Amino acid sequence: MSKIVRRVFILNFLILLIGLFSYSQLTQILFEKEFFYLAGTLFLSSCIITFLIYKTIITPLTFDLNNTKKEFEKFNEDMKKSNHQKAFELELINTTLQEKVKEQRELNESLESKLILEIQSKEKKEILLVHQSRLAGIGKVAINSVQACEETINSVNFLL
Repeated sequence: MSKIVRRVFILNFLILLIGLFSYSQLTQILFEKEFFYLAGTLFLSSCIITFLIYKTIITPLTFDLNNTKKEFEKFNEDMKKSNHQKAFELELINTTLQEKVKEQRELNESLESKLILEIQSKEKKEILLVHQSRLAGIGKVAINSVQACEETINSVNFLL
C-alpha cells in the first residue's frame, strides 16, 4: 500500500469517526446494535471509497506522473547532451579564436618591425637629403665665389 493510499484511508477513517461521533451525540445511541451496524457499514464504505479513489484518481495520476518523470528525464538527458555538444563547439571556437589572436599578434609584431625599418630608412634618406642640400648649397656658394673670382680676374685682365 502506497503512502497516498494510506493517507486517503486515514482521511476517510477520520471522516467516519467524526460522523459516528456526531451521530452518537445527536441520537444519544452509543454502543448499541444499530450503532455497530452503522459503524461497520460506514467502515466498509470507507474502505470501498478508498479503493475507488485509488483506482480512479491515484493510479492514473501516478501513471501520468511516471510518464511525465520519464519525459522530463529524457528531456534532461537531451539537454545535457546538447549542452555538452555546445560546450565542445564553444571550446573549438575559443581555440580557433585564440589561434587567430596569436596570428594577429604575430602580424602586428612583424608590421611593427617593418614600420620601424621603414621609418629608420626614411630618416636616413632625410638625413642624406639634408646633407645633399647642404652640399648643393655649398656648391652654389662655391660656384658663385668662383664666378665672382673669374669676373674679378677678368676685370683685372681687362684693366691690365
